[in-house]
Amino acid sequence: MKQKNNRVNAVKKDMQLSQRLSLIVGAAILTCLVVLTTFVSILSGKKLNAFAEDEFYAYSDSNVAKIDGILTRTNEIYHGLKGAINILNEAQDGADDAFTSVWQTDSFTGVSSVSGTALGLKSRITGNTVRPSRFEAESVLLSQMYQAVSSNDDIYGVGFFMDPGAFDGEPVYAPYISKPDVETHTVENFTYDRYSESEYYTRAKSEGSNGFTDTYTDSDGVNMFTAFYPIKNAADEVVGVILIDVYSDVFKIIDVDNEEFPSMYSNVINENGTILYSSHTNVIGKKFKDTVSEEAYATIKAEIDKGGRFNVTTASSSGKVQRFYEPLKMGKKTWWVQTAVPVKEYNAASNTIRNSIIAATVIIVVILFVLTYGLIKKNLAPLKKISAVADSVARGDFEVDLNYHSQDEIGNAIHGLGSVVTRIRNIIEDLHDKLGEISRGNFTVDLSDNGNYVGAYAPLLESMQSITKQLNQTMLDIRQSSEQVSSGAEQVSDGAQALAQGSTEQASSVEELSATMNEISDKIKVTASKAKEASDLGAGAGQAVQTSNAKMAEMSAAMEDIVERSNEISKIIKTIDDIAFQTNILSLNAAIEAARAGSAGKGFAVVADEVGNLAKKSQEAAQNTALLIEETIEAVQRGGRISEETAEALNSVTEKSIKITNLVDEISVASGEQAKGVAQVTEGIDQISSVVQTNSATAQQSAAAAEELSGQANILNDLVNKFQLKGVASNYSAKKKKADYVPPVMTDENTNVDYIPDSAYKKANVPVPKKVTTSSRDNSKSDSAVSSSKPAPKASAAKTAPAKASKPKNDAPITGGDSFVPSDMDGMDLTNVDPASLKKYSSPNGSDKY
Repeated sequence: MKQKNNRVNAVKKDMQLSQRLSLIVGAAILTCLVVLTTFVSILSGKKLNAFAEDEFYAYSDSNVAKIDGILTRTNEIYHGLKGAINILNEAQDGADDAFTSVWQTDSFTGVSSVSGTALGLKSRITGNTVRPSRFEAESVLLSQMYQAVSSNDDIYGVGFFMDPGAFDGEPVYAPYISKPDVETHTVENFTYDRYSESEYYTRAKSEGSNGFTDTYTDSDGVNMFTAFYPIKNAADEVVGVILIDVYSDVFKIIDVDNEEFPSMYSNVINENGTILYSSHTNVIGKKFKDTVSEEAYATIKAEIDKGGRFNVTTASSSGKVQRFYEPLKMGKKTWWVQTAVPVKEYNAASNTIRNSIIAATVIIVVILFVLTYGLIKKNLAPLKKISAVADSVARGDFEVDLNYHSQDEIGNAIHGLGSVVTRIRNIIEDLHDKLGEISRGNFTVDLSDNGNYVGAYAPLLESMQSITKQLNQTMLDIRQSSEQVSSGAEQVSDGAQALAQGSTEQASSVEELSATMNEISDKIKVTASKAKEASDLGAGAGQAVQTSNAKMAEMSAAMEDIVERSNEISKIIKTIDDIAFQTNILSLNAAIEAARAGSAGKGFAVVADEVGNLAKKSQEAAQNTALLIEETIEAVQRGGRISEETAEALNSVTEKSIKITNLVDEISVASGEQAKGVAQVTEGIDQISSVVQTNSATAQQSAAAAEELSGQANILNDLVNKFQLKGVASNYSAKKKKADYVPPVMTDENTNVDYIPDSAYKKANVPVPKKVTTSSRDNSKSDSAVSSSKPAPKASAAKTAPAKASKPKNDAPITGGDSFVPSDMDGMDLTNVDPASLKKYSSPNGSDKY
């Protein structure tokens, strides 16, 4: 994420100002239009959804009206048939009576005979002889049934089914006319077993009200549903049913081809939740809940229970579906007409408008961005000229064109940049002249301000004036110091000779002391080695004793286990003894019983006697074994006491071995410490010897270095004289007259050590200093004292002691009271001294003496 932000920031930095401003303005315009587009899209979407909702509710209302029209037609047929049936039931004439009719003529009104009697009329339904009134009513009934079927394409058949014996004593009276019957002018009389178990009949009997069955397929393969109406007698009992079979595809009239919603479909659902009709014919006759998910059905069922129209959005396998439901009241029952459409199509209009608005917004943003970018780029074009001038100035090119005639903000910026360029050009030319004189060694050049160094430029001139002044004074100081260095070099040479003589005499004494200390160190090392061997032997003896103690402990544990096991065996033997005792008693009882049995028990008595003998022997063996085990336990206990005494003795040996080992270890440690101390003394002596030898070599080299230093000082003075310095006549002459340099003298007062002659030095047996002190050198002048060994007095025949190899010791403390008061030569540069000779100046402990 951090790298991504860095890349974005880098891209922003590389953008031109016109591009950045265009992006900012474009982003602002885009934000405003996005907000506006979002608001308009939401508002228009809500309005369009409300319009679509009203439209779908209108579809549902229309479908309800269409279905209601169909069902109203079935009701009309029912009422017509019901009138004819009432006539059949109300007639009171006999089979031998004549036809009668009730109508109004010109002469009179009343009932009169219209035909002869005893006509022998046969029922066209049952074939039995019937009354004239019934014959006439049947004719009307059949005519209406025929008319209902023939004149209604949506009706498959009409029937009038009675209970056996419920109509005029007829055992079977169930006339039915279907579409095929109309073509053949036939009427069927169904037997009772053909309809007694049918849904329309059983429901009419049980419910006592009209209704509709679920969609089904009859024996002829016709898909239909049945409208049924119960027939009741004077006691309000259901004695039959009027049925009207309606083609299930009658509901096709609710299908609407809508180009706007091509996937829209409709369903008709009865009060039982069965789909009577659907635009998707594969679900007709199924339960509605089986065609949707459980979650969707639960949502729809909750709304259905409320009884009013509603719409819901549910999920399906093909996506979300918007469903609209309109109730269809069927007396006490309610059907539901569903109009459904996929949500994608339902929202297509609002989505189209939204997409159009978004497209228009994008086009407007692009146009505004292009116009904004063009205008900003045109008005900011002069900034490119300023940028080019700035790049030229940055490269040191001050020959630039800054012509701009407008007096706007850009014009003011260009005029200000021109003034800056002019001032910088003048300053550069002035600096070039002044620094040129200084580079030629002329420190008397005029460094006054000519009006160019104002504001932030003033420090440039002030710095140059300060640098020139400091360089002038530095060159004067260098001239004075070079003369002092030349005089001080002679003093260094004299001191070096004295130091070499004293170092030679110290070296021989140090060598003798070193040999003695080496011999002592070897003997102490041998003692320490022997003590270490004794300690190791004592430790081994202690370890062996400890191992013996462990084994004795194991043996004691084993004896305790033997005792425990012996006790267990004693218990077992006791058990055997008890068994033998009981066996003996049993054998006595058996012998008694055998004696009572007489001759028949003789054999049994012999066996009992043998068993008794064996029991006695077992008891004796058990008692003997118990005695042996008790003796074994006593012996083991004696062994345990002996092992405990042995363990105590071994513990005592172990403690004394540990004490011996500790004493030997202490001796070994003490010997080691002595060896280390002697080694440190030997090392210190070796270092002293090395320092003495180094001092001797250093003294000899110091004389050569002093001569070289004097020559370098003269060369430095010649170089300084080439510069024209301010105040060189007055200041320098004054210093010359003030005091010449006088090198310090090596006396007792400035070394803080009493002088000891050569012979007295040897007799006094003065200890040789172990360490010398050297000062840390830097490139600045220092007046601090540098400690060194006092130079020995000159001898007639000075000999250099042979160098003895020794180990360097870097952490030796600095001691000694000798000191040396240096001149201003301390910290001088020895660059031109011979490198081969400088290598001899280094001591073994890594410290430079000069």
